[in-house]
Amino acid sequence: MIFSHLATGQSTTHITTSTAPSIHISSSAYPAYHYLNVNMHNTFDPERSIPSLTGKVILITGGNIGLGKASALALCTHNPAQLWITARNPTTGETAVSEIRALAPKTVSVKLLELNLTSFASIKMAAKRFTREVGGRLDILMLNAGIMGGDPGVTKEGYEKQFGTNHIGHVSINKSLFLKLELT
Repeated sequence: MIFSHLATGQSTTHITTSTAPSIHISSSAYPAYHYLNVNMHNTFDPERSIPSLTGKVILITGGNIGLGKASALALCTHNPAQLWITARNPTTGETAVSEIRALAPKTVSVKLLELNLTSFASIKMAAKRFTREVGGRLDILMLNAGIMGGDPGVTKEGYEKQFGTNHIGHVSINKSLFLKLELT
């Protein structure tokens, strides 16, 4: 199977695996492959594959544990101006911030934004604080936070808790910050 861009002069990335046929991906159709300098022939290496993030502002929801924290730890070494993580629990959030600061260059500002995605009021408050403290810039918004399983229940607005957290909450924070992201 081969995917390629029909327009002439477009650069492509060639992907081959031992079990799959060759795939050609246009960098114009999938600019993230080109931007992240991902070489699909090798294992992803954050040190080599992530470009300089100098001057960038990053916000990662759920950056206090799991994949969000791992992402923050990987991105902080590439010198963004600001790296924000969100957490429901300020104690676990501050612990993660301390770990990220220990790894990040001293020029990187690492901050915690308390955010509970089950509450529209919390989302609104977090978006206002972020906007006030950051100003007009947001380069990367990683909507990572989520829950799985747990006790049944509903959010303050009446949505099933898992759906409200994993989907409705992220749509709401994205809607609050999208213009800032788009204008950056």
